[in-house]
Amino acid sequence: MKRIISKSGRIFREIEREKDKGIDIIVEETNDDGEGMGKFVSFQIKSGKSFFTPSTQLCSITIDNHRDYWEQHPMPVYGAVFVPLLTKAYVVNIKGRLHNTSKGTISFYITDPDVYEFDYDTLKAIMHNEIIKRPYVDVFLDFINNQNFKPLYTLINHFSESYNSIVHVLNNNPNFEGFISGIGIKLNDQKYLDTLKNSGKRVATCAIKNGTFSFCENYLELHKKELEFYKMTYTNARNYLQKYGK
Repeated sequence: MKRIISKSGRIFREIEREKDKGIDIIVEETNDDGEGMGKFVSFQIKSGKSFFTPSTQLCSITIDNHRDYWEQHPMPVYGAVFVPLLTKAYVVNIKGRLHNTSKGTISFYITDPDVYEFDYDTLKAIMHNEIIKRPYVDVFLDFINNQNFKPLYTLINHFSESYNSIVHVLNNNPNFEGFISGIGIKLNDQKYLDTLKNSGKRVATCAIKNGTFSFCENYLELHKKELEFYKMTYTNARNYLQKYGK
């Protein structure tokens, strides 16, 4: 978190452990010259196996005697749980969660709609006191343009010219096979492929590391390994889209 905060140009202030009463770090927004602007956000941070249950993906932050302190604090207060198993930190608005629980623990699933992976975009949104949701198409293009997901981008470009229609189909199909069918593509239909070959149609292959596919007209062939890759990528893209898009 310190690395992300510092590299973003914001000021990172760690609270000494002896003086820690429910807040571990304070982040100050800066202007274009790197000067502090007097706008702060605070974080309570937890890390380790005891704060995350892998089987349920549930995080927890103990409230202890911090409830009144957090509720009355003049700064926005966020909780962060770093999960060593996933090498990621997940953040939630503590003040918002306190109003919804009378228990001694703030518990949240990493897939909850108000829980976000801590990264540069999330930090920027938090510093503006809100998680900013952007148009679906913009969020989708940002996601698939990431180097790790170029194969999905390449595949879609072969079969569609309208990203708005792609996003609509993606939002309405929870699995990759349904998505492929929804945009008019026949997936791994050997009988259809044989018909195309017999009619003299050329089947081309787009060779991409972790994502190679063959295609002809509206036919798509994916081998088992590639199909699993696209299934996983599709699920990640859809979750990201629905979380950050509007």
